[in-house]
Amino acid sequence: MSNKQIFIFLILLTICNKVFSQENSSYYLETINSKEYTKERKETILDSLFSNFNYDNFYDIHEYSRWFWKNGNLKKAISINKKIINHKELKKTKNDGIRKRLLKNLGYFNYLIKEYYESLYYYNQATLISGFEVESAKSYKKIGQIFFVLGDYYNAEKYYDKALTYAKTTNLNLYIGICIEASINLKKTKVKKKFSKGVLILQSAIKIINDNKNVTTKKRILETYTSLGDLYNEFLFLNKKSNFKQAYNNYKISLKIAKQTKDFQEIANILNSIGFLHLAADKNNTIDHFKKSLKYSTENLISSTIYSNLSNYYKQKEQLNLSLENINKAVNLLTTNKQDSLSKELLKTNKHKFYLLNKLIDKGIILNKLSKYEDALKTFKKCDYLLDLVRYESNSISSKLFWQEKATRLFTEATKTCYFLNDTKSAFYFIEKNKAILLLENINKQKYNQNDEINFEIFKNLKMSDYKTVDFSNESKIMDLKEVQNNLPLNTVLLDYIINDDFGYLISVSKHYIKLYKICNLDILAKYITSYLQLISKPITDRSNLKKLEVLSKKITKIILPFQLDKNNYTKLIISPDYNLQNIPFESLNYNNKFLIETFETSYIYSYSYLIKNNIIKREPKKQLISFAPYAFNYDKLETLNYSLIESEEISEILDGKNFEKELAVLKNFEGNINDFNIINISSHANASDSINPWIAFKDQKLYLDDIYKTKNQAELVVLNACKTSLGEIKKGEGVFSLARGFFRSGSKSVVSSLWNVNDKSNSEITINFYKYLKKGFTKSAALRQAKLDYLKTHNLSEASPYYWSSLILIGDDSAIQLKKNHKQLIYNAIAVILAVFLILFIKKSKMLGNIIKFN
Repeated sequence: MSNKQIFIFLILLTICNKVFSQENSSYYLETINSKEYTKERKETILDSLFSNFNYDNFYDIHEYSRWFWKNGNLKKAISINKKIINHKELKKTKNDGIRKRLLKNLGYFNYLIKEYYESLYYYNQATLISGFEVESAKSYKKIGQIFFVLGDYYNAEKYYDKALTYAKTTNLNLYIGICIEASINLKKTKVKKKFSKGVLILQSAIKIINDNKNVTTKKRILETYTSLGDLYNEFLFLNKKSNFKQAYNNYKISLKIAKQTKDFQEIANILNSIGFLHLAADKNNTIDHFKKSLKYSTENLISSTIYSNLSNYYKQKEQLNLSLENINKAVNLLTTNKQDSLSKELLKTNKHKFYLLNKLIDKGIILNKLSKYEDALKTFKKCDYLLDLVRYESNSISSKLFWQEKATRLFTEATKTCYFLNDTKSAFYFIEKNKAILLLENINKQKYNQNDEINFEIFKNLKMSDYKTVDFSNESKIMDLKEVQNNLPLNTVLLDYIINDDFGYLISVSKHYIKLYKICNLDILAKYITSYLQLISKPITDRSNLKKLEVLSKKITKIILPFQLDKNNYTKLIISPDYNLQNIPFESLNYNNKFLIETFETSYIYSYSYLIKNNIIKREPKKQLISFAPYAFNYDKLETLNYSLIESEEISEILDGKNFEKELAVLKNFEGNINDFNIINISSHANASDSINPWIAFKDQKLYLDDIYKTKNQAELVVLNACKTSLGEIKKGEGVFSLARGFFRSGSKSVVSSLWNVNDKSNSEITINFYKYLKKGFTKSAALRQAKLDYLKTHNLSEASPYYWSSLILIGDDSAIQLKKNHKQLIYNAIAVILAVFLILFIKKSKMLGNIIKFN
């Protein structure tokens, strides 16, 4: 190397050291470390730095902001960094290193106060500054962490991948740390294909550890092997024998390191994981690992988890009293008082609400198994209150998913308790609360689609409070059972279901009768439903499949309708389905050897409490009907819908509506007009089964479910005459994330939507007749039923199969619509009357004239 090259290298080294060092002026050090000055005096002296700001004292001011952070004043630390980054002197220097550090500071400080969106913005800004690749790796890592906290595992994975790319060539210790975090994120996805990726990432970290002595700390090596063990443990079901061995071997290595470093809490954690692994694999020495783990544990939270695992062990062995004893210990470790005296106030102030909720649900389940139903009910009522606290305090999507998943487990078990106690009032509350929880997802959970590149600019100055779970305490208020009965007409029965994989219940509510039924044989029911949907969602052209459909239909009816509906002179059903029942059009079921639609008028609801609350919202649309029919599409190979134009034009003619067809049926016209109309009709392609984001196709682009949430409408009725608009992805604890629900959340009173890919011709025929009956004053449910019955009367053989007519269902309010007069029709009628009068007068006059001529 030449002298010139050495000189340049030393200059660059000095600059880098200046940019990323923590040097301070002597006066600054004296001030910040002085014991003579009060905190207030130090603040006054340090404030003077701003009056003489220049490039040379940037580091003093930088450390000044850190001093505020360390002394608990993060808001001032953030304010200082924002002032510096916008200071004209700093802008003159154009020093990328200084700017990158400031942006990282802002990202970190916002992260500490849980302003995750602003933190994302600043960390991303830091990555846009080229150079300083280690700092870029740290910023990408932090972005991955934040998306992980927000429950967005897709984007967390994407940014962890970027962090790994930058760190691998610059800082191996950092790389290993990112490998650990990335694997935890991949484990959280619970997706099989992510398992192999996680294993490869951790194996690459282990190779670096083995190839480079002293590359990282013992603690990090321990965490690497533990994470690999956890990954195999989580995906044990993929290959029980092989993955058990891999998990166990990795845990043994991390346990050895923990013992060498005398890290007793880590020893406890690893032994607990080994115990959980043995429990999942049904090994004999499970209990020994849990008991050893307890000896080492020094933290109440970890000890509580170990006792909970012991409780699960004894529950599996049907030793229920021991199971209850250990779950009580788990609960006691998370509370300062005895659990029996857990008041609402104590639950409200508890620091471990998430964990306590889990333990109390487990306790309720054990009490159910012990037939201690009164105690179980008391426990579940505490869980219900605790769940509300968890929801209202949630800032992140991941925590929302937590309570959504727990809701179904809690409320199905609580309903089981009520069944044995014959407590129909509490049962109705729990069933309805489960549905209400599912409806109250945070509609602002994300302003970006996970499959798109993120525009981080939208996160600037965006507060977490804008996205915090809304306090739906009024919205989620459950109607009293007596109030529901008073609301129901004499001829109507409400069928409210709650179902999971193991058991389910139906509460039947009418004006004078309430009954809680157990739904049995759910494993068989699930198979019947799968086979039934395969048959019903396509035309039936042969007798053998027609017979199969009839047999399956009768079997399903027998399980889900365990009593004779027509005994009490019911003619109308309001159905609140749950889980896989949400995919079935009940009208198509075989009831007393004919289609159920031939006996009953039906409508569907998400929740009766939600229905009533939604109905009382004041809606004042100025116009009657707006209809959209894109007809043909030039993207995603979407087929032309030949009958959509005929349908749109006839509907508009019936109700004097406004049409947006072909090139006019663009998304902009939809978003800009729907809030003015009482009825919204869409004839297009759609897919609510899109696992990433359900959509409706307009002429120029798709409208996604997330964007429907952001629209506003005042519609009495939305008709989605499209493919699979109601058949969304069903998950326990989440319900159907359908396009129909999106329209309810944006203001609709009722929605007609389809359960599968509909036949264009038959659906148009039914939809047109539906509008004709609405015009005649029929209720929405009666109009749809009559339109379907008309179709059945005029079609036979394969064209009469349920595929053609049963896909369209009515969700929500089923009352008649107060339609405005068709002004065009009034004009036509007036002209016709006038012409008729003139014609009559002309005829009379002609006759008189004829008589006169004849007389003469």
